[in-house]
Amino acid sequence: MILDACFRLGLMNIMTKEIKMYGFVMTSILPKYRSAFYTEIPALLASNELVFKEELTKGLEGTGEAILVVQKGTNNGKCVVVVADQ
Repeated sequence: MILDACFRLGLMNIMTKEIKMYGFVMTSILPKYRSAFYTEIPALLASNELVFKEELTKGLEGTGEAILVVQKGTNNGKCVVVVADQ
């Protein structure tokens, strides 16, 4: 029964073909680029040569909609939920 589930889910392909998966964690390249990143990026941010977009949602009641927007891919920047103004 468990073996049948493994075949249906394609898990045997992953195990037998040695598939590799990479995500957004960049620990494997961090040592190579760390010093260049901290030299170049803060200067670009300070001079406004590198800009970023934020999509703010105020209050916890908007959290569900913020998550939905990210999952749909319709957000136009980093989605941030502001829970308190300080």
